[in-house]
Amino acid sequence: MKTSHSEVDTYLSCRRKHWYGYGRKLERKVHSTALNRGKAGHAVLETYYRAAMQGYSHERAVAEARHHFQNIKSQGVGDEPLVNGGFKHTELEVLLFEWYFENEPFYTHGWEILAVEKEFLFEYEEGKFMPLVIDLIARNPQGKIVVIDHKITYDFYSERDMKIQSQLPKYVGAIRAMGLPAEKAAYNMLRYRKQKAMTVDKVLSWVYLDMNDARVLTAFQEQIGVAGEIAERKLLPLEVQDKTAFRAANKMVCNSCAFLDLCNTELIDGDTELMIHTEYKTKTPRNFGTTPDIQEDELV
Repeated sequence: MKTSHSEVDTYLSCRRKHWYGYGRKLERKVHSTALNRGKAGHAVLETYYRAAMQGYSHERAVAEARHHFQNIKSQGVGDEPLVNGGFKHTELEVLLFEWYFENEPFYTHGWEILAVEKEFLFEYEEGKFMPLVIDLIARNPQGKIVVIDHKITYDFYSERDMKIQSQLPKYVGAIRAMGLPAEKAAYNMLRYRKQKAMTVDKVLSWVYLDMNDARVLTAFQEQIGVAGEIAERKLLPLEVQDKTAFRAANKMVCNSCAFLDLCNTELIDGDTELMIHTEYKTKTPRNFGTTPDIQEDELV
């Protein structure tokens, strides 16, 4: 049984959304503007930091990232075209190449890049796993290993937002439990919201999070508890899972949901199968192994 942070987060936000995405394994053929922007931005950052990890100069790493960005503009991320994504490529290009890479906060400030888009599969009980993908792991100039999550966002997270978010505490807890040293965590935020007076501090922000033991433990206990509830539901007959996948029917949840049109069509007993056939596809799960693919001596 593999239950990711994203699946737990989806389940807690709306059972119906979880049923569509993880029960029926559906995803939209054309992603939202925000998701496309985020996927493209993450792909370019990944290219830069992989080049940095290989010891390339900052200038060479930026050139590699720019080449990847040009490919994204013409072809999309992987097999997913971005032509219909809705965001303007020039906006993301300015954000990345005129702001972020000109003020890159890690590699150009003496941080050692240790891992990029690193996959782990943490077995917390026999046969029960938490898959995780960490954007960046780096050693800061003080020698501390930091888990970093990139966020390409309309607005920066507030201090209150960051305190309540559980993803990074879970990730730190998981890799600590696997014996890998991680002492700190941080958000690396790139804001694309337009403002009258654009300055670095209004566009870029990175913030250390408090990773005390209590916060990490609470986050992981909740992950395990919800994962168990999800597992119990998956043992039910499919028709029972369907009938009891109740809607949150919350404006904030629904407005950002990829399944809103499908959900509304279902509510009026419309032709959902036609909509699924034309607007959705079967989601291809990420293929995780059964052991972490990075060893402790790689990070020490």
